[in-house]
Amino acid sequence: TRPRRGKTDRGYRPTAHINRRVTQSIFRAFDYAKAIGTPLNLYVVLNLRENVGKGAATIFADIRHRYRDWLSYISRKQSDVLARPAYIYTLENPGDVHPHANWAVHIPVEFQDNFMKKLPLWLARAQGHCGTNDCDVQPINQDYAKKLAKYIVKATDPAFIDHFHLMAEACDQGTIYGKRAGVSPSLGHAVRRIAQFRPSRRYYGPRAA
Repeated sequence: TRPRRGKTDRGYRPTAHINRRVTQSIFRAFDYAKAIGTPLNLYVVLNLRENVGKGAATIFADIRHRYRDWLSYISRKQSDVLARPAYIYTLENPGDVHPHANWAVHIPVEFQDNFMKKLPLWLARAQGHCGTNDCDVQPINQDYAKKLAKYIVKATDPAFIDHFHLMAEACDQGTIYGKRAGVSPSLGHAVRRIAQFRPSRRYYGPRAA
C-alpha cells in the first residue's frame, strides 16, 4: 500500500523541483566547505522506503539527526576539535516510485570507518529496514566535486537550467513531500555572509573552439 501522500510528512506540500536559491546555495556550499578546510568528501546515496507513517523527507531528517548526535559524541571522545556537521543534500523520487537521498557530507578521515558502519543502522532505525543495496558511500574526488554538485541538483527548476548550465544533467526527479534539498547551517547563506565569502567565478558552459 502506497503511503497517503501529504500525510506522511505532516501535511508538507509537494515539490517537483529544487528552487533557484537552494541550487545556488548548494553550489556555494561546495566551494565554502573546501575553502574552510572541510571539503565535502563522501557521497552517500540512500534508498528510502516510505510507509504509512513516514515519507522520504521525514526518514532522511531522522538520519541527519542521528548523524549530528553521533558526530557530536565521537568528536568529543576522539578529537580535540569539535567537528561540526557539514553537508548538502537532495531528495529524488524518479517516476514517483524510487525515493532516495543524495547526500554529500564532510566526515573527518579518522571517523569515516565508523560513519560507514553506523549509516546502515541509522537507515534501518529510521525506516525499519536497510537492504543490501540501500546504502552506498563513495569518496568524492575534489577535482570533480563541482561536476558531482551539478548531478545532485539535476532536478533544479527548469526555468533556471540554462542559468546554472545544467542542460546535460537536468531531468525530472518526481514528487517529494517536504523539503527536497538543503545545506547544513555550517555551510549556509548566513554563515557565508558573515565570513564575507566570495566564491570564485566558474564557467560551466561549452568552451569555445
